[in-house]
Amino acid sequence: MLKQVYNLSLICAALSAIIGVMLMAIFDHPEWAITESGCLEITQAAILVVALVFYVVALFRKGGKDEKMITLFFAVLIYTFILREVDFDKMGLPEALVFMLYGKGRAITLVLGFAVALLGAIVHFKTYIKSTLKFIFSTRGFLIATAAAMLWTGYFFEHHSNLGATGELLEELFELAGYCLILTSAVKTEIRSRTTATK
Repeated sequence: MLKQVYNLSLICAALSAIIGVMLMAIFDHPEWAITESGCLEITQAAILVVALVFYVVALFRKGGKDEKMITLFFAVLIYTFILREVDFDKMGLPEALVFMLYGKGRAITLVLGFAVALLGAIVHFKTYIKSTLKFIFSTRGFLIATAAAMLWTGYFFEHHSNLGATGELLEELFELAGYCLILTSAVKTEIRSRTTATK
């Protein structure tokens, strides 16, 4: 089931990228492609939600105990990205939810999440030194590093290019690619937690 969700997510991302380019280049409707309610932004948010699900599933599995705090860190990081991509304050949600997803409650939640991950790693310092080094030099670490490069490239096109709508399109495409790489790393994390649990 999870594998099918992953495959479907990548297919949707590819289709969204193609549709976004077509809306810009052929149909001349950039507002359908690159705005906050455009197909690329919506797809990015969906990819991030799926990645978060994979990280949360990995957290609750018995396996992967040597890097639970690393998994928690990335779960909180992905949650941060979701809060960045989705304008919860414009959805007409109850005030309590807006407070947690957009207001001061959001900052408190994120600080607590990162703090738990950091403190958990400090408590098991020796284990997490080894686990972190293994992660950095693993395929998952490479995927995260490449994703970071993609996101930085997107940031460059957003803030330092003079390409107008084309620059915005490139920003969204690079961000989408980066989020797909993060999703792939999340899937591999879930697989690792599942396979180590059965050993």
